[in-house]
Amino acid sequence: MRLDRDYDYLLCLGICPREIVFNMWRKGAVAENRAGRLVRMAEGRAVTCKIARKLEDMAPIETLPEMLRVTLEL
Repeated sequence: MRLDRDYDYLLCLGICPREIVFNMWRKGAVAENRAGRLVRMAEGRAVTCKIARKLEDMAPIETLPEMLRVTLEL
């Protein structure tokens, strides 16, 4: 992910051998490290990162449509 991009929410997908999982966070949660541990993708670069999360912190992909409806008030 790029920390210098303009966004409101970050949606992360996890592709596992037997399932697809996801989680999403507001930009403020990402900036305050409440979304997970940010890992730099290049030495000396703080702009490009990935988020390290445990599988149990993610939700089954089947719940994504409802979470989007609730979060975005659709």
